[in-house]
Amino acid sequence: MYEHASYVDWVSYRLPTEIIPLTLELPLVIITVLAMFLFGLYAGKVGIFQHNSPHLPKIKKIWLTTLLLSIPLVGFLAIMKVELIDLGVYRENAVFLFTSLSGLTLCFFYMSSLTLLLRKKHWQKLLRPFGFTGQMALTNYILQTVISIFIFLGLDFFGKVILLTGTLICLSIYIVQVIFSYVWLKNFRFGPLEWLWRSLTYGYFQPMKKEEK
Repeated sequence: MYEHASYVDWVSYRLPTEIIPLTLELPLVIITVLAMFLFGLYAGKVGIFQHNSPHLPKIKKIWLTTLLLSIPLVGFLAIMKVELIDLGVYRENAVFLFTSLSGLTLCFFYMSSLTLLLRKKHWQKLLRPFGFTGQMALTNYILQTVISIFIFLGLDFFGKVILLTGTLICLSIYIVQVIFSYVWLKNFRFGPLEWLWRSLTYGYFQPMKKEEK
């Protein structure tokens, strides 16, 4: 269907099969997301992410613990995905459970890994370009969706590229976004959609150019 259908057909198909089920899961998702927000607030308050943080031993323990937890969770999820074991009617629920659990442990693993790496100056320089895309996360998220729709639907590439080609396309899109974000943020305070969101939040147009006050 995805290969031959129009964009409207895509939306019509995904509405009952994906959007509605995801909406029904929203209460559980909100609880998880709210918990992560509160953790971020707590971590900022106690200075976990500061360069001279006294919590370094705890961060290392979190890194090791979440790594050891993530490996079996992701491994079992991969086994279910390739159907090496048959869980029958419970497969979908099991996939959802292990996806949620591994997502949580990997989240803390990534955070602790970055916190440890960014304590070193050469890693700060190496990872700095990724920060530009993060500052324009909403814009880049929507932009990569639009670009992908154009490539795979507009150019009729859907279902016609191998894994290696698809990976190279994704990397190319991301590299372009890193460059675009860097150039944009040299001149502007926010990404386009971040500016719109911020303006709607505060109820008035935010200054866009860096020299504006």
